[in-house]
Amino acid sequence: MASHGLSRPRTASDCLGLQDLLGPTNKRLVTQTMSALADGDIARVGALMVEYQAAFDECAMPMCPSQLTAPNLHKVLGHPTLQPHIWGGKGVGSQGDGCAQVRAHPRMISDDLRWPLSASDPL
Repeated sequence: MASHGLSRPRTASDCLGLQDLLGPTNKRLVTQTMSALADGDIARVGALMVEYQAAFDECAMPMCPSQLTAPNLHKVLGHPTLQPHIWGGKGVGSQGDGCAQVRAHPRMISDDLRWPLSASDPL
């Protein structure tokens, strides 16, 4: 039985985009994130997380939109009540609707981050 989990790329550029994301783009973002962490620049780490999520959405999401569109993930990452409290975020794990990682401002604690998400409309 054939697997229907992954869509077939529509064009050669789809494959090249995914290869770039998982190769050179990933290496560049990881290197820049390591540098930002070494410098203690957590705001830059957050910005790099946002950049990675955008690249993932552009290059990987089209490969399997049924699993990677992740509307709840994007709703959380773009939540207007959460935005003032974080520097950035991205999906983690399989990049579906399972888990988001955010870089919160130091004055925030996990309870403070849960409140903006649970006080408004449920996901």
